[in-house]
Amino acid sequence: MVSAIDGYECQPSEISVRSEDYSILKQRLLSILRGLEQVNQASSLCCLTCSAISRRRVQHVGGCSATFNLCFKCLGAHHGQSCSGNYFNVKKRFCFKCWMPTFDLFGISFHGNSKEDLSQCNNAARNFLKPLAMCFYHKRITLGLSYSGGDISHYQEWLFSEAQESVSGSGQLPNIVLLLEAALLQMKQVLE
Repeated sequence: MVSAIDGYECQPSEISVRSEDYSILKQRLLSILRGLEQVNQASSLCCLTCSAISRRRVQHVGGCSATFNLCFKCLGAHHGQSCSGNYFNVKKRFCFKCWMPTFDLFGISFHGNSKEDLSQCNNAARNFLKPLAMCFYHKRITLGLSYSGGDISHYQEWLFSEAQESVSGSGQLPNIVLLLEAALLQMKQVLE
């Protein structure tokens, strides 16, 4: 039995986990953190979104073709300057700038939850995860992760909810973290 403190308000929850499954999950989460460090280093060398999609290093002279005519405000399939829609709602306990959880996942922290951490977010996922999530929704890029479909509000709910499947036999992780993990695995050769 492992007791994990998980959440913004530090509400302890107990989960029953075999120690080898917990070790596997912890290694996966640490691997995501290492991948984010590599993303940060590679961000000036290539388009991270296109490189994740194509599994090879892609550079652009102009803007990113994968996110052309996708709105960063509402995640709609239109140019952002003409957007009159509502802002895409990022769930509480996730950073609204980089979309990473502000609570620990099995003892691993991806983002601080202080006002300073949130207002001055400099997380490596900031310029990578949102465009990637937009492409995953609109273009149904293959990342080895399944999403059943629906409108943008359904996607919004799915993205920040816990995955339905058990991860390493240890419980659930938010789908946004699984999306990030899948993208990092897909672009492993690009980041090396």
